[in-house]
Amino acid sequence: MKVSIIITLVCTIFLSIFSIYLISYQKEYENKQEVKKAKYVYGKKTKIYAGSLFVLNFILAILLDVIYTENSWMLNIKLLALISILWPIGYIDYKYMKIPNKILLAGLYLRAVCLIAEVILYKKAIIKMLFTEFLAVIVIFLICMLLNFIMKNAIGMGDIKLLILMALYIGDSGIIPAIVFSLFVSFFISIYFLITGKKGKKDVIPFAPSVLAGTYLSIFLLGI
Repeated sequence: MKVSIIITLVCTIFLSIFSIYLISYQKEYENKQEVKKAKYVYGKKTKIYAGSLFVLNFILAILLDVIYTENSWMLNIKLLALISILWPIGYIDYKYMKIPNKILLAGLYLRAVCLIAEVILYKKAIIKMLFTEFLAVIVIFLICMLLNFIMKNAIGMGDIKLLILMALYIGDSGIIPAIVFSLFVSFFISIYFLITGKKGKKDVIPFAPSVLAGTYLSIFLLGI
């Protein structure tokens, strides 16, 4: 077995455990005070979700190493780190219509760790890499501000911060397909909710779950 896949799988284990831990931040949005004070206990649905993310992270890790051989192991780990941050964000946003700043901050810290490794590994290419990522951040921010100017509250601040965080991970070449896939997923989810009557035309549908699914699909299908 190649060293790269071993490194990737080991990192996937730690990232998945970290992701499952971050899901516990949903306790901040529980209504009962006794639940807030008590130690968080994972329910059945949460355990199923946690198990699913563990399996899907491993599938993605193996796919990235076996199929997308042009990817460096550092890029694969960075992509898996992004997905691992999106798992708890998508889950909590679906349940409580909130994107916790603490998890976004955890994602920023994780990106900083990846950046340190990139500086060590890619000294010559790091400037270009950082330029593409900050360019993506600026473009995403301006587009979101323009959308909110044209249509009031078209996109929430939580979603804006999430997209900016994603741009720091995947740069201008990765953020576009991730958003496109996310919008497709969001469209089909909206149609499903309307057909089933679970949501009305005026109801707000959380965007983070679509971002999770769309980003996972973009990485799965394109290896970005």
